[in-house]
Amino acid sequence: MINLVKKSRAKIVLVISGFAMLTSILVIIGWLFDIKSVLNVVAGGATMKFNTALCFFFSALGIALSFGKKATLKYASIILGFLVLIIGSFSLAEYLFHFQSLLDNFFVTDLLSSAYPGRMSAGTAFCFAMLGLSLIAIHTEQLVVLKTVQHVLTLVVIIAFVSLITFILEIPTVNKVFFINTMALHTSLLFMLLAISLSLKNIHLGFTALIFEDYDGSRLIRKLIPFIVSLSIGLTYILLTVVNNQTINYDFGLVISTVAFVLISIIYISIIGINLNKKDIRWRELQKSLRDTNQELEYYKQALDKSSIVAFTDAKGIITDVNQKFCDISKYDKTEIIGKTHKLINSDFHDRAFFKNLWETIKKGEVWMGDVKNKAKDGSYYWVHTSIVPFKNDTGEIYRYLAIRQDVTKRKEAEEMLASQYVKKLEQKNAELEQFAYIASHDLQEPLRSVTNFVNILVEDYHDKFDEDGAKYLRIISDATERMRNLIKFLLDYSRLGRERKLSLVDCSKILQEAIADLNESINIAEADIEIGNLPTLYVFETEMRQLFQNLISNAIKFQRKDCKPQIKISAQKLNDTWMFSVQDNGIGIAPTHFNRIFQIFQRLHTSREYQGYGIGLPNCKKIVELHGGEIWVESEVDKGSTFNFTIPKLEL
Repeated sequence: MINLVKKSRAKIVLVISGFAMLTSILVIIGWLFDIKSVLNVVAGGATMKFNTALCFFFSALGIALSFGKKATLKYASIILGFLVLIIGSFSLAEYLFHFQSLLDNFFVTDLLSSAYPGRMSAGTAFCFAMLGLSLIAIHTEQLVVLKTVQHVLTLVVIIAFVSLITFILEIPTVNKVFFINTMALHTSLLFMLLAISLSLKNIHLGFTALIFEDYDGSRLIRKLIPFIVSLSIGLTYILLTVVNNQTINYDFGLVISTVAFVLISIIYISIIGINLNKKDIRWRELQKSLRDTNQELEYYKQALDKSSIVAFTDAKGIITDVNQKFCDISKYDKTEIIGKTHKLINSDFHDRAFFKNLWETIKKGEVWMGDVKNKAKDGSYYWVHTSIVPFKNDTGEIYRYLAIRQDVTKRKEAEEMLASQYVKKLEQKNAELEQFAYIASHDLQEPLRSVTNFVNILVEDYHDKFDEDGAKYLRIISDATERMRNLIKFLLDYSRLGRERKLSLVDCSKILQEAIADLNESINIAEADIEIGNLPTLYVFETEMRQLFQNLISNAIKFQRKDCKPQIKISAQKLNDTWMFSVQDNGIGIAPTHFNRIFQIFQRLHTSREYQGYGIGLPNCKKIVELHGGEIWVESEVDKGSTFNFTIPKLEL
């Protein structure tokens, strides 16, 4: 309810101002056309004077304009305030200095009042002077003046309330205080409404703030004031009624009224007290729970500070707080860190893509985890395993980040040492294998050459001595030794693959064209149709990459169905930091059970009579792709063709 009043102040003021202006216009019309029912709403009571109605119109309009945002509305409100101040002050001066002026009956002649015809009451004049002064002063920015205005408006409300009470309790005019004895009922009501509405402009100052603040004291005041006012007026009204009817005498009635007021107040306050006690009990329970939670959090914080490197940053990455371990490992003082970003400890080890991925993750509200290499103030490097946690407010916006780090420098150094040793051992083993393959192939070549030479001698010198079976056996021996020689050669080539590799930036389209040129004769004979898409420029091993394309295209031509011409499509697409190449054909296809087998050395799916080959082409392709750090696989259906896919990461020198 209170929040609704704060948000709808301007609307409330417009409604009250509109009601006051409408009432004042009706009174003005009543004076002009002698309609007594709007001048005096209580039989025998005081009338609202023409000047009073006019001042109410000016005041209501000025208050409505004071809530406007334009400067012209502000100035108009101040001018109206001056008019109200002048009329009220001049009328008050008439009472103080005992003179009659033309102002009282300037607009209309008052024939209804016997004393001071046409003149507003002293209380009315005083309230208008205060209301006009408040309208002028409320536009200032000085806090002392604004607080004073709130107190002045509270005084106007009190005077108007006292006047209203006299009407509610039906106090005769002759028994009223001179100050308000001729103040009309609707005059009192409008003063109260307009003073309250103007006080809403500075709702956080003065008595208005005490009522409308969202504190326990303000809530208690909002409960007690309506009760006390209603109870006091009600009991007083009952007391005066029974005394005037002579049911009981005044003294006894006063005692009964006082006792009733005390008892009812005690009961009401007790009910409020019981509710407050319940709230206090819940509050103490919450406080205890909060203390326990804070204590637990303190233990967590101590454990975290002792075990981890902790830093808080704002949404822009500016460091707002760090723990002592952060200072210890970075060698920076806390004063040197606060207000800076983590660029302060950037080692330049990680590229922009690394930090771009980090920020994209945490800005989405997700936790980022990873190892980061940092640089301390003394120039030394250290590794930390980092977890960055985004904090969100009630609207879901990220306002803070918590970074928790673990020092993993020793682990990283150990990993690097192990990796170095592993690489050295691996290089040593590879060298041994290459040497073994070379020796083995060289030693195997000698007996094969001897067998081949003696077979050739037998064929040349003794061909007429052999019958048909003998000649057949010689041909089988010759073919077998030739195949053996080729297998040894391919094995040696496979072992040496990538040995002299050199990484260079190459246009893959150019490499492919060179591979196609080498296969030009096979392509023409098979009448193959090759479609090439857009290929990237990458850092690759040029010779090996050309051999990779050549092997895949050669296989696509070789393993074709007899009823159609080869159709080969070569394309590439980017997948994050990797390029995926595809070589698609319309050949005989491969059964899924053989997908892994075809990449193993010397594994063939067909006999030599069906398709020539030694089962070395695809293993070569697999080794070349793995040299680049990629993967190769096949997608195929029998009699529907195959697609060989392989990935090449974006390598750099």
